[in-house]
Amino acid sequence: MTKPTYNITTFYPGVFDELAELLYFSLLELGVAATITSRTIYTEATNIVFGVHTLGEKALELPSNTIVFNLEQLDLQSEHPVIREWTKLYLALGERFVIWDYSTKNLALWQEFGVQAKLFEFGYQKSLNRIYSQHSGIKQDIDVLFYGSTNDRRKKVLDELMARGLRFKHLFNVYGKQRDEWIARAKLIVNPHLRTTEIFEVVRCSYLMNNAVPIVSEINPTTVIEPRFLAGVAGAPYELLADKCAELIQNDSERLAQGYRGLASLSQYPQFELLGRIL
Repeated sequence: MTKPTYNITTFYPGVFDELAELLYFSLLELGVAATITSRTIYTEATNIVFGVHTLGEKALELPSNTIVFNLEQLDLQSEHPVIREWTKLYLALGERFVIWDYSTKNLALWQEFGVQAKLFEFGYQKSLNRIYSQHSGIKQDIDVLFYGSTNDRRKKVLDELMARGLRFKHLFNVYGKQRDEWIARAKLIVNPHLRTTEIFEVVRCSYLMNNAVPIVSEINPTTVIEPRFLAGVAGAPYELLADKCAELIQNDSERLAQGYRGLASLSQYPQFELLGRIL
């Protein structure tokens, strides 16, 4: 059996599974041996780790060739103490390990502290285009789906959706195939920001765009988003998200076209090519 060159492991099971697969399939396309594990470190491979903040300071003891993949919105001035603590931990990890980050806004913070983090750009992975093919013929009996954690900010949007009489479903702690079935049943996904850090949720949305799933996403003038993704979502400011959802639910042709625009915005950028630039 060929020993893996890269071990992709997550310390936050379920949450980052699709991202682990994105890396895995793209590494294989590059001709690089890889494996996916959970909470497992291989001494004979380069470990790419997700959710490392759950380890606390134990994360500092990882092998020196570890690649730390940050998917958190970093902010030393956050009103949330846990965000400030995570940010401090990641900055400490940046002094020891290679850092990959999904956000240009985060990259500015890394650079401020002298860390040369690498930007991970999201692209298309054919092996992850599967939601509708695996659930063909399923009835779309949900108008709007939201999955993830809520707070007062998000709950306001969800309440507005229900007030408009839309068939709405909220999922929490539902991952993988079970969540994908719910996605297939929904006519569109709504994506409001959790916090006011204003970073586009590209990790969540790229998987949906990879599958031509229509997305209504919060896009404010201050939202940090790559221009190439602007056409890939139906963007609306926070206060108009529910209106935008209702508008698309009443227009099937535009809703479906939006899903395909999302796929088109991603498929121009094969993930294995983007990954090859930072390996």
